[in-house]
Amino acid sequence: MIQMINNLNTLKQEYLKMPDREIETFQNLIGKLINLNYLTAEKEEDKTNYYFIVSHLDCFKSYFELGGMELIHYPNTKTIILKSNHIQKLSLNKISSIIILIIRLLYQEKLHDTSLTREIFITTKDIQEKYEQLNINGEERIKKTDLEETLKLLKKHNIINYKGTDYLFDDFLITIYSTIKYVIDIDNLEQIQNKLNSYKGGEEDEETNED
Repeated sequence: MIQMINNLNTLKQEYLKMPDREIETFQNLIGKLINLNYLTAEKEEDKTNYYFIVSHLDCFKSYFELGGMELIHYPNTKTIILKSNHIQKLSLNKISSIIILIIRLLYQEKLHDTSLTREIFITTKDIQEKYEQLNINGEERIKKTDLEETLKLLKKHNIINYKGTDYLFDDFLITIYSTIKYVIDIDNLEQIQNKLNSYKGGEEDEETNED
């Protein structure tokens, strides 16, 4: 109860200080965070939103805590995550789970080859080659529809980004954001590979948000 009162006081004090244009931005970002769960300044279009939230972080945190949610700020990766048992998790079937694990593996591998300050890129060829190595159910390639649906879902939640729809081209470029670290919370390459290998045994479809 004390914490709730403190949150209300913080929200009231900070909210009343905002000019009308900032109040409108605040309200819009509340809805955006609820819909997307993940926001990162690595995404050029969201840089302004990220810094606005950071500048009013206590106000945003107090608002969401009143609703039983938790807003987490990771300044090192310029990432903001909204966590709640009431928010719909990323719904991934088996093939989508495999694809996101492959992307997580590729991201971790790329970290060893590039500076943390640089963007990390992969191609659909990278994904397909990793999938071929798994040899799940004798399938050599991921179907375009499965790849397209998964990439669209991950882009929607600010896990990856790309331009165009030429998913079948080997050189189709995908940017991986640091937010993927918080969706699949495994930094060890061997552990990620073991998780992928487990799908050879035919694990059931799953829902994931943070493993």
